[in-house]
Amino acid sequence: MAEKQLNKQESSLSLHGDRSLVLGIDLGTTSVKVCIIDARTHKCVKQLTKDTQANVPSELGSEGNKQYVPKIVSALHTCISRLPREALRRVEKVGVCGQMHGCVLWKAGQRLEPQARHQHVRDGQVSHLYTWQDTRCSPEFLASLPAPDSHLGVHSGYGVATLLWFLRHKPQKLDMYDRSGTIQDLVVAMLCELDTPVMSVQNAASWGYFNTTTGSWNTELLKEAGLPLHLLPPDRAVLNVSTSAQMALLLPHGFEPPPASEAGCVSYLPYLDGRYLAVAAALTGGNALAAFVQMLQRWTQELGFNVPQSAVWTKILALAEAPAPAAGECELRVVPTVRGERHAPHQRASVTGVDVGNTGLGQVTDAVCRGVAANMDSMMSREWLLARGVRRLVGTGSALARNGPLRRAFQLTYDTPLEMADETSAAYGAALAAARCL
Repeated sequence: MAEKQLNKQESSLSLHGDRSLVLGIDLGTTSVKVCIIDARTHKCVKQLTKDTQANVPSELGSEGNKQYVPKIVSALHTCISRLPREALRRVEKVGVCGQMHGCVLWKAGQRLEPQARHQHVRDGQVSHLYTWQDTRCSPEFLASLPAPDSHLGVHSGYGVATLLWFLRHKPQKLDMYDRSGTIQDLVVAMLCELDTPVMSVQNAASWGYFNTTTGSWNTELLKEAGLPLHLLPPDRAVLNVSTSAQMALLLPHGFEPPPASEAGCVSYLPYLDGRYLAVAAALTGGNALAAFVQMLQRWTQELGFNVPQSAVWTKILALAEAPAPAAGECELRVVPTVRGERHAPHQRASVTGVDVGNTGLGQVTDAVCRGVAANMDSMMSREWLLARGVRRLVGTGSALARNGPLRRAFQLTYDTPLEMADETSAAYGAALAAARCL
């Protein structure tokens, strides 16, 4: 059905060859998505997704999390090359978003070919992407850093924190490069052939040590810490609205963010038109469910079977659609924070309320989904949202779109309707943001 609708949109588009189109790009944690929309109607013309499979082992073991940038660039090239040529010729704006917080370094003066395959981005020319999931910056290390001049705190996985860690532990890494940014900043530099990257205030705020009121980096603090200031990108340009799992609320004009000490688990990030977003950005989302699936797959392999992950996903979601009622009185509860949270980096996952009647696979899957929703509620609660006039939730993202039990878990946890957006792709959102400029 979706394919038929897509074909209709493409057929309709061909009758209006003079219409402007907008390309949206989302460089996500696990996949690249591209989306072309009609600038006037905002209807999706074509969208494609490709898994990057870019994760590489870290020398720090579980504390590190990095990705191989050439694979990300290759996935982007593949998606764009498969878009209709006639549509690409009419693209007038490009919007780019991607992983927040993460950091990649590269060398200036070496042309990076955005239209080339990944072997044209060579090792030594671009570093690995150190992602938002990287936990090399321990609480003790973070406590040793100067307090930022900002209403936003600094956590492991934030770009500036990662750079400061390298400065202290592997300074030779910084000597190899003279530019840095998020993965989307790198791609924009490639597309626009920029010698010096530009960075939106949203990305800059997600890196740490950026004052959103003055719109500037904490240069004096970072200079005293010894960070090479030429690594900090300028504070303008590309829109980014992306992370593993987040709840966000647009705040009214004139809102002034509170100090970091009063913000709790909520971050107040700069948005468009001088307004702020209240954001609860969790490290626990679809990755917790993926870890559960990987565990099940490992168990089947240890038992002598080989079950594809896709088959595991299909089965557990079907079972969780109507989990069998527990025979005992205890409710199975899963805290799925396998990676901790920024406000609780040492927290790990746990399971309670286990009895002989509630360990069915559908029940456990349902409990993991409820745990993901409960974790978000602990950061931005239903009561907090109600106090600010929120009466419904609008869902986006592939995890919610593909997972009925997870949608149900959020509806039950927040006791409010959950409406899925017509288009749930972050690439679509990037295209909409770019379309505002036409």
